[in-house]
Amino acid sequence: MIHPDKIRAEAKKKENENFKFRTFLKCHADEDELDSQFYDYIKNSLQIMTAANAETVARCIKEVFQWKILTGMHNI
Repeated sequence: MIHPDKIRAEAKKKENENFKFRTFLKCHADEDELDSQFYDYIKNSLQIMTAANAETVARCIKEVFQWKILTGMHNI
């Protein structure tokens, strides 16, 4: 964990790393290949995130219905 006093310095270091990486890509990467790789990565990531979100929603709905059924049973 980063100590709060060092956050600014760490953020600046990461900013410099990101700038160097972007500069490297602009000078050395094939733009079409990089775009294709980025598209594939985003597509796969969104599929995983969508599946994870759907699972979370299903769990929440299950818990709500179980709670409603249990509450309804107590009111009988």
